[in-house]
Amino acid sequence: MAFLRPAYDHLCELQLDVWCDETRAGSLFLSMEIQGSTEPIQDMILSASLYAPPVAIKEAPFWVDQLDETYSRVTIEIEPQAVLPFLTKANKLSFELATEPPYQPIFARTSLAGSQKALLFAANNCLNK
Repeated sequence: MAFLRPAYDHLCELQLDVWCDETRAGSLFLSMEIQGSTEPIQDMILSASLYAPPVAIKEAPFWVDQLDETYSRVTIEIEPQAVLPFLTKANKLSFELATEPPYQPIFARTSLAGSQKALLFAANNCLNK
């Protein structure tokens, strides 16, 4: 797993995780950690979108699971055909969650410039099995 904390180094809020699941070979997963329990977070999110040119996944299927007593995570799948462009060509990353009113959209944005080698290293073990 590779992770980035776009808000604060000492808080997990909005932490972005890129990870793989060996049972789903070829796919990567992108998660955002949000403070709160699963059910209210699931109920307030309308859609999840990834923008990491040249990869764009608008209104991706998503799921929410509880990480610990404080944080849940919202996860989308980066399908196999988008993995290589995401890992090698994307310089910017935006993960955006559209929410039910009165909630404001939730998003995290970061630069991936210079991170391709680290991302490839983190993903290599899982993607090549």
